[in-house]
Amino acid sequence: MSNAESHVVGEDSASRRLSEPLGATNIALNHYRLAPGEGFPGGLHAHMDQEGVFVLEGEATFETLDGEVTVGEREAIRFAPGEFQSGKNNSNSELTAVAMGAPPGTDNIQIPVMCPNCEHDTLRFQMRDDNSRSSVQTVTQSMSRKTVPSVATPTYVSH
Repeated sequence: MSNAESHVVGEDSASRRLSEPLGATNIALNHYRLAPGEGFPGGLHAHMDQEGVFVLEGEATFETLDGEVTVGEREAIRFAPGEFQSGKNNSNSELTAVAMGAPPGTDNIQIPVMCPNCEHDTLRFQMRDDNSRSSVQTVTQSMSRKTVPSVATPTYVSH
């Protein structure tokens, strides 16, 4: 893991993309170290493929549209395609976890926010060439809307 570049994800938190250094071509692997009170990047979102998280040390709390789920040390959770979730370290100690996604390189990540222009029920992140999330676009599928806390204010693009 020492040859994987570290990326800042919070004041005292970092991530490392492991897929390329490990030669993994069919899965995205990301290692996270989150300080107390810090969260996984992305806010409340859903992948249209699947995502899983394995907690190595500490405890992760995931907010979903159905409520909170706590995942302890040496436990894992899987989020089905389209399942909205947001993870955070609500404990008083450091959290270390590995997030897995298949297939790797997904560009269909959605957030449960109504489009202010056309009132579609979800928005999809539009990826930049460097794979950072820059803005969102509407997704025409309908979903059940619920009150959604913890969603960062997105930058909208016209459609």
